[in-house]
Amino acid sequence: MGILRPAQASDLEALSVLVCDFFNYHRQLKANSQLMSLAEAKQICEGWLAQHPLLVYVEGEDLIGFVRLRQEGNVYWIENIGIEQGHRGQGHGRGLLTALETFVQERGQDSLYVSVLPENTAAIEFYVNNGYCTLNMIELRKDLTKENPSNHLQADGRNFHLEWKTSR
Repeated sequence: MGILRPAQASDLEALSVLVCDFFNYHRQLKANSQLMSLAEAKQICEGWLAQHPLLVYVEGEDLIGFVRLRQEGNVYWIENIGIEQGHRGQGHGRGLLTALETFVQERGQDSLYVSVLPENTAAIEFYVNNGYCTLNMIELRKDLTKENPSNHLQADGRNFHLEWKTSR
């Protein structure tokens, strides 16, 4: 399939398109109607190229995927990962993930972590189908602009009811 390699400045245009699609997909999952522009995505990519381990997945001359890693000590986290829309469902995600796991193992590590939005059931299923297991963590966020935050959460196929208690 493809190969995973460090991103280069020459990847910026194609990478910006992938990153724009990635963030807009996640914004839609969160019912955020404010879409990211290609110019905003390009700025993000420029920052990533300067500061973070950023890898691209290429097949021939085509950049079809990317992954941004975070390393904390001996632990690697997938911060962002995406495959170009036209290449999804063809095994490229699995290929990228396998290449990434090899990348991490070559650096002496034996595990890789990823956080997924609860609404992104396709990603959760993808990771589970590729051997990832659910840890004992749920990340919570309170939107301080809303008076009554939602008290329902669905994660890993389970429904949670949350009680927000205040000391007023």
